[in-house]
Amino acid sequence: MTNFLRCASIFVFCFLFVSVSYVFGVEEYVKNEVLVKFKDSTVVESNDVFKLHKKIDAKYRSNFKIFNNFQVITLPEGVSVKSAISFYEKSPFIEFAEPNYIYRAFDFNPDPFFREQWGLNNTGQHSGKVGADIDAIFAWGISEGSRDVVVAVIDTGVDYSHPDLVNNIWKNKGEVGQYISNEGQTLDRAKDGIDNDGNGFIDDVYGWNFYKKTNDPKDDHGHGTHCAGIIGASHNGIGIMGVAPNVSIMSLKFLGAAGNGTLEDGILATEYAILNGAHILSNSWGGDGYSKAMFDVIEQANKKGILYVAAAGNDHSNNDTQPTYPASYPNKNVVSVAASDRHDQAAYFTNWGKTSVHLAAPGMSIFSTIKDGQYKSYSGTSMACPHVAGAAAVLKSYFPEMSHVQIKERILSTTQRNAYFENLVASGGRLNLFNALANKVPEPEPDPTEWIFNNHQLSSPHKYPPLAKLSWTIHHPGAKFIKVHFKNLVTEKRVDYIAIKNYLSDVKETLSGNQGSMWTRAIEGDTLIIELRSDSINEFFGFEVDQYAVVLDES
Repeated sequence: MTNFLRCASIFVFCFLFVSVSYVFGVEEYVKNEVLVKFKDSTVVESNDVFKLHKKIDAKYRSNFKIFNNFQVITLPEGVSVKSAISFYEKSPFIEFAEPNYIYRAFDFNPDPFFREQWGLNNTGQHSGKVGADIDAIFAWGISEGSRDVVVAVIDTGVDYSHPDLVNNIWKNKGEVGQYISNEGQTLDRAKDGIDNDGNGFIDDVYGWNFYKKTNDPKDDHGHGTHCAGIIGASHNGIGIMGVAPNVSIMSLKFLGAAGNGTLEDGILATEYAILNGAHILSNSWGGDGYSKAMFDVIEQANKKGILYVAAAGNDHSNNDTQPTYPASYPNKNVVSVAASDRHDQAAYFTNWGKTSVHLAAPGMSIFSTIKDGQYKSYSGTSMACPHVAGAAAVLKSYFPEMSHVQIKERILSTTQRNAYFENLVASGGRLNLFNALANKVPEPEPDPTEWIFNNHQLSSPHKYPPLAKLSWTIHHPGAKFIKVHFKNLVTEKRVDYIAIKNYLSDVKETLSGNQGSMWTRAIEGDTLIIELRSDSINEFFGFEVDQYAVVLDES
């Protein structure tokens, strides 16, 4: 395996946003009142009813016009609503008694920029598709998670002082607290230089920095904090809103400021999470090489009942034929996540795999926390992965009896399926947290298009030249959508690219590596441009096209 593991985030876009508080009510009622219904309206004003009220020194009022056999009873001090209901229901005159409940408007009061978080609530903002989200608002009506559930973010660290994260940061209880020194001074155990809990790490209050071998896992890059915010930013009236706003985030840093880290440190970070109480591991990083040692430590997590969520990668390649690790390890606890966009389609950069990638989740232009208390928008399967880790945390908190494998199965069986993901990921769909909580299995969306197929021979030079910038155009008048089929496509992975563009030369998809036989995604319009770009060395086969398909514009 390569000595460095690459961070799985790409195309960083900078925006600044701030979040929200959302509190769901509990059953409320007026503390000194009950509402009663009489069996017969003729007895409402009778002396018998007056005596009934007098027994507990209650007063009454009748303000109803249609229902004249109702009364609202005001109770004296010392008489509870519960005891009054029991008293009145024993009377032969009373049909029922109940609290005078308090109702409130179903008020969701997000901060102004919540509307930018399309992955949580897609209302069609920025020309997105309404409903192309994880139904977070509906899910939060069931559960917002629990701080008893610990998600380890194995990454570049976490800004544990970020105002949107500080309340949800995991703290090692064995290293936290005050103590009295021999001199009578009150000291902080977190800074005493002693391994108080005996876990082999001194003063590891927030986790550990395996990159620098210190007890400070604070983020010096931004990527890990971005992932942490997606998982569990607080609903506190500032910043952005996490998928699991009540959760504990363990910070494990093994990637440095440049986004790189070693296999050794990745294993050590995973081992720490296993031994220190994490329930879910979020892994937004990867590389090409298979490691038996990494497989073994993930299997240890599996045996301990820990879910291992991993980003599928950003090379727009098929993980079934070109695995990306750790997402492609076959352990039962691994969940591999592709990225979806705001149109409920696969993000143009995402890896896929009908057998090895499990589901998609929002991963394009995702707003979240970064280091130094700031906010930005990042894109990548790195952003999709923590959406699933956060969803798993909510499920774990609401269904504590569920095993990690059952949580995985619930998430996959309740994805929002559609034609775009049907042949890209194993579940055929995109994460839906509400469906998972409610155990709702939706029907797949039908493919609304009718493709017309056309034979078409087209190829690059074999081998393609160095420093190439070559383009080919396929034009079909009257087409509403167009896509092309590559009989074979081989370039130097991550170095030489095939770009698929529309008639405006906007890049809609990038392809790299050994893709074999495949269809591109559908491009809107009647024109599709194929562009090949290469560096100065290691030229490969290139591509062969044998057909294209169109959907005609019937308007």
